[in-house]
Amino acid sequence: MTNRTKHNTLPLSIDKVVKSFGENRALNGISLSLEPGNILALLGPSGCGKTTLLRCIAGLLPIDSGDVQIGGQLMNAVGLYRPPEARELGMVFQDYALWPHMTVAENVAFPLQMRGISKAERSEKVKWALTTVGLFEFADRSPDTLSGGQQQRVAMARAIVAEPKLLLMDEPLSNLDKGLRETLAVDIRQLIKELGLSAVFVTHDQHEAFAMADQIAVLQNGELHQIATPQALYDFPANAGIARFLDSGLLIQGEFTEHGFLCRDDDTLLPFEATTRFHGNSELLIPRRAIQLNGQNTDGMARVQQVVFQGEFYALHLALTPSHTLVIRHSESHKAGSDLAVEIDPHYLRAWSEKGETLAIRRLARTSSPVRAVIK
Repeated sequence: MTNRTKHNTLPLSIDKVVKSFGENRALNGISLSLEPGNILALLGPSGCGKTTLLRCIAGLLPIDSGDVQIGGQLMNAVGLYRPPEARELGMVFQDYALWPHMTVAENVAFPLQMRGISKAERSEKVKWALTTVGLFEFADRSPDTLSGGQQQRVAMARAIVAEPKLLLMDEPLSNLDKGLRETLAVDIRQLIKELGLSAVFVTHDQHEAFAMADQIAVLQNGELHQIATPQALYDFPANAGIARFLDSGLLIQGEFTEHGFLCRDDDTLLPFEATTRFHGNSELLIPRRAIQLNGQNTDGMARVQQVVFQGEFYALHLALTPSHTLVIRHSESHKAGSDLAVEIDPHYLRAWSEKGETLAIRRLARTSSPVRAVIK
């Protein structure tokens, strides 16, 4: 990939956007912004509204209320609508949308042709775009003769060739195998940063979002539940639903009592309390990094239910209570059925009350009631 002089890019601003399809409200007052040169991931499960939001930004869908601004210019509002071709966007679709009857170069040149750019200038820009993604030698090939990864790069070249104000990508890596997704995620981020672009992309894969994005916006049921850096999102999920979606660790439903956290499924008592001394129904998150095996201190015993060799590490399936198992990575193997002393670091624990209040956690003073052993 080659370097090119960075051009000015402007942020995206979305304010209280609402979009409904009949009785179904797909977006319920979404507000967020994107700083110049940053990459934003719209993350969430199927049906959460992330693709609908991307299409509203692109102008492929009108909005019911609210407004969308790109580069300080109003694009969507009540009584105002700028079509996609007037928004100076670059777009990468999930299926790449490459025309098989055109060569690679002709596919990349198409948005320039639609803007009436001269043939000589188109040729120069197409050469730059294909060289940037490492595919100039494929200019005369048909897209259907290329691999999936190469087709994705052609789609990227077409998206950047007109040097857009904003780059939009809808599940750009979902059609590729895992190894190629990981490689291209890094390549795409590097390319966007080299070009100084601002970008928004949709994904349901948190690992893809972590690899590519500066900020991640998590949508659930048409609402924005959290926007944060990848590390902050993983370390401090705003609610149990986000923690569950990100697979942040073991989630246990129970109740904070004066004696500790009582697990609902098996009456195991964990030696932790809310710093506010809250008592009541809650959901407790135990992240993998909170677990220390065979430490100097112990909160009890955990039984190794299963051991899976994963090459550089072993996946240990640990029963922390009779009803709750957490899979952790460990450098050493342990025999299935054996029992390991476990310490749980409260610094990493998160909890939420029934009303959604975030609870800070601390260890109770040592008593005769540590984590109940799984040993029978």
